[in-house]
Amino acid sequence: FILSLPLVMNQFNFSLNTESFLSLLGLATINLGLAQSYFSDPNIHFSYNGVSWSISTEMFFYTVFPFLLYVLRKMFQKLRATHFIIMAACIWISLFVYLTNISNTPDPWFDYVFPIMRLPDFTVGMLAGVVFLKMQGAESRLSSDNRKLLFSILEIAVTITLFFMMKNMPNVHESLKFGAYLLPLWFLIVLIFAFQAGILSKILLLKPFISLGGISLAFYMSHQLVLRYAGWIGIQHKTIVSLIVSLAISVMLYRFIELRAQNTIRSGFSKLQNRLTMVQDSQK
Repeated sequence: FILSLPLVMNQFNFSLNTESFLSLLGLATINLGLAQSYFSDPNIHFSYNGVSWSISTEMFFYTVFPFLLYVLRKMFQKLRATHFIIMAACIWISLFVYLTNISNTPDPWFDYVFPIMRLPDFTVGMLAGVVFLKMQGAESRLSSDNRKLLFSILEIAVTITLFFMMKNMPNVHESLKFGAYLLPLWFLIVLIFAFQAGILSKILLLKPFISLGGISLAFYMSHQLVLRYAGWIGIQHKTIVSLIVSLAISVMLYRFIELRAQNTIRSGFSKLQNRLTMVQDSQK
């Protein structure tokens, strides 16, 4: 947010009257409150650091997560993995029907940014996790070699499928391009790679890929700002320079902010759990 301020000020030519100041203040309040994804105006949901709309949408997911988790935990012991797969399929089919029949005019904000419309993606992701937990251990019935062969075939198959589905993207209904088109495949990719049993998942467990995964969020959050600054300043070879600078910033953000925040949160939860345990023990 702070890094985007000069860019936003540049939009106002660094001359703020009362009207533009109030507009700037209003946008800042919405962004800091992580509410920008609820506004259909792209000048709002893409304001300041444009990609931060995703954090606004994710905040909605964090809010509903405990309720979804409560429901899924209630059903976990009663239902089989196939039941949860059917649930995921029903969610996707409903989304598919809505986007291709009811939503005749594609709306990038409503179909892609609006938090409630992205809830099916989040729920299907949770269901993939539940299916994984249900199936975990079943693959151990296979010999080590057969297990590796099976999951290697599955990993390669979904990767090739992803390539061809991406290649076919121009022929897909506009509303489906925002996520629903690839949702079933993402479900399979998450589920298959979660077992970490195939050759591709073993490659992804190598330290360089683990490191890239660690900085991926920071890279996503910073890359657009770097590109905008590069364009503003007029840097030559903008793409290459922006890539290098974005990677450097991502590493620093990950090491000095993300990791420290993670450690602080984990430490806080650990202390809270210890206190709750002590209270429970004292009541016995």
